[in-house]
Amino acid sequence: MAPEMLERGGHNFSVDYYCIGALLYELVTGLPPYYSKDQNELFRNILNNDLQFPERFTLSSDIKSLLS
Repeated sequence: MAPEMLERGGHNFSVDYYCIGALLYELVTGLPPYYSKDQNELFRNILNNDLQFPERFTLSSDIKSLLS
């Protein structure tokens, strides 16, 4: 979920871009961004943390830029 959706403050088409990016991230890495088994921690991560890329993958700067 996009941060705007979690904050329930209204959103626009930019949420669609976020969701496409999250889907691409999962296709590339195998896990969704900010993944956690704990739903509350997942929501905190989405709202507060910068996007991290798994070190076990060698991702090009182009894909990192696209996903960011």
